[in-house]
Amino acid sequence: MFSHVFAAKRIQNRAHFRVPFRRAAHISFYSVPEQEEQEALAWIYTHEPLIALKGTFTNLSAGGFAAVMPQAPPPNAYVRIRLSLDDAVQDMAARVVGTVPLSDKRCLIRAAFHELSEEQEEAVSQYVFQKQRAEQQSHAESGKA
Repeated sequence: MFSHVFAAKRIQNRAHFRVPFRRAAHISFYSVPEQEEQEALAWIYTHEPLIALKGTFTNLSAGGFAAVMPQAPPPNAYVRIRLSLDDAVQDMAARVVGTVPLSDKRCLIRAAFHELSEEQEEAVSQYVFQKQRAEQQSHAESGKA
């Protein structure tokens, strides 16, 4: 009688669709001086990181990513990552926009990409779109069984 109740589907309400992205993360953290924030990207590429950590990416969107790190990042941190998407490696910058403390001193970070080139934005968008499409096809096929 009420079959629609059992067909509930979670919808993402955000600017960019996000997909699971479980890969090793090598993230360099930078503390950009306040007076340099207008040129943060240039500053990041010409200075040494404050700290570099290994963790695990958890999801990815055209707007940014989330990753679990072994410790919390410095306040107001910018990051630099090398992101391997299929056959291309992208060197990208982002700003940490949120953190969530986890057990064992680990920390979930959420970061928004910062000043991506058109090529970088297109590469991430295409990757996310392909993964989203594959996920939808998988769900559709499992529903037919």
